[in-house]
Amino acid sequence: MRRVFLLILAAGLILFACKNEKDKQGNESTVETADSDSLALQVKNAPQWALSVPQKEGYLYAVGKGSSLRPELARKKAMLEARVKLAEKLSGRGDSLNVFLRRSRVKEETQIKDGGRWRSFVLLEVPLADGEKVE
Repeated sequence: MRRVFLLILAAGLILFACKNEKDKQGNESTVETADSDSLALQVKNAPQWALSVPQKEGYLYAVGKGSSLRPELARKKAMLEARVKLAEKLSGRGDSLNVFLRRSRVKEETQIKDGGRWRSFVLLEVPLADGEKVE
């Protein structure tokens, strides 16, 4: 009987811990979704390269924006968004997409503290090989 009680207690604690972690993640996502609109409205703080993506022969560029209470998380979100944009431009490349994304490098990066939140802007650059085309 004691074993059953301990097993039920352990299962309850695990479920409770998972629920609390889910709530924390949900709150951050909710704040981020509500805040992404204000990010677009605050373009006055954005660097020029984030407002107008550079164009250069032989290179492909993508800009990512991220916002979070922690600067490192804001940067990770911006990097992820920029990589997703590169992947969208290169859809249909199949296995070579992973190799292509590994060639990307950070060309420019800016972090701005806006109240209690950090806003991060990242410009990724990928050199195109001779004759390589992007649709």
